[in-house]
Amino acid sequence: MNLQGRTASGLLFGAALMLFGCENPSEVGLELNPNENNVGVYEEVFTLPSSVILFDSINTTNDSRLLVGRFKDPFFGDITAKSFSQVTRNGELVAINDKGILDSIMFDFELSYIYGEYGSTFQTINVYQLSDTLYSGVSYYSDDSTKYLSRTPAASKKFFYSPTKDTVIRIKATPAWASNFFSIVRNGTTVSELENEIKGFALIPGADNTLIFGFHPENSKVNVHYHVPDGADSLVYSLNFDATVRYNGVTADRAGTELGALVEQSDEFIPPSGHMYLQGGTGIYTKLSLRPFRKFVDSLGNIIVNRAEIKLGAIDELTSVDYRIMPPNSFMYIFADSTNKIIGANIGLANRIANHVILSDVSYGNPSSPRPLFPLYDSASRSYSGTPTFFFQLLRDSIINTNDLLIYPGTNDVTSLSRFVVPKDSIQLKIYYTRLQ
Repeated sequence: MNLQGRTASGLLFGAALMLFGCENPSEVGLELNPNENNVGVYEEVFTLPSSVILFDSINTTNDSRLLVGRFKDPFFGDITAKSFSQVTRNGELVAINDKGILDSIMFDFELSYIYGEYGSTFQTINVYQLSDTLYSGVSYYSDDSTKYLSRTPAASKKFFYSPTKDTVIRIKATPAWASNFFSIVRNGTTVSELENEIKGFALIPGADNTLIFGFHPENSKVNVHYHVPDGADSLVYSLNFDATVRYNGVTADRAGTELGALVEQSDEFIPPSGHMYLQGGTGIYTKLSLRPFRKFVDSLGNIIVNRAEIKLGAIDELTSVDYRIMPPNSFMYIFADSTNKIIGANIGLANRIANHVILSDVSYGNPSSPRPLFPLYDSASRSYSGTPTFFFQLLRDSIINTNDLLIYPGTNDVTSLSRFVVPKDSIQLKIYYTRLQ
């Protein structure tokens, strides 16, 4: 993307840069309401055509959370989450004390995220030892699964979740499994030998769960409690889940919901209900068409876009106090092509952001430090808004050339189950513009 622009359109963009460089980009155009002055500034509002697409190949390698649970969402279907992870310890040697005597082994998982509905239903989390190896450098996706020793869990817990009390879910290992694991680490083994013998763990939900839990990998541990002869206190030896390899498997059975029409990768449809949807972890995205804007400005000749604003909402919410289903805090607008591929999906993140994402206005003036535009969620109005003014000027001048955008979760929330449901007629673009003679 050449931001220096040597054509007439490029000169126009340069003029816009000078205009915007004099003031806060978030304030540009606020004083240019044509109802209040006669400076030749005009306003136009577009309802952007939208559709819903499925992009179900989600890379969850080394995700920021360990997800486990199940929830039947009335809009998005029956969602099941499992996680697969190695465990590790700093240093080369994993060893306790050859005179150690086992007390117990606890799996401690620190909560960071809740999605679903809680009430009188008990939740079950099973911890199984992997039977297949997880490989460093391999990409794992949401539809992957790794084999585990499914006959007997290493640990299992059925519990009633309390949002005011539970910050750590503690699951006690079975005596037989704990004894075997302790014999491996008591006398010492290397990290690589441990990963070869134990391989890691799968977190698998119970069939009747109504919640999906997200755990901090770096604060989730296998805690080995033991003592030594004549020792006054019990000792603890810990391995953590913030290992070289981990990933989440997330599946959604959308049968019986409006989204059941989405079956194959890149499927697209316009929901008859008039709702648009977003849920990154299950690959549901909303696609916006920019063709109404392009057709309109092409009919005007040279213009300066003084301000552009995209608004979405208000979103539909599940209102029961028992639901813990939140909308994403923010998202990005990523360019899409006619086959519904995410352009640049296979190139480096920094390059993808610089060339295939709507940037903040400030970033267009400083392309060496690209930062996406992140429309933020306003809980009071239950809506999102962002001001991609430079982007729409560049689009008008054909310095950027795209017809469609995907509403895509923020860089840290690609696999999040946070979601929105929004009326399609509430997705609007407003521009203030000046015509140049």
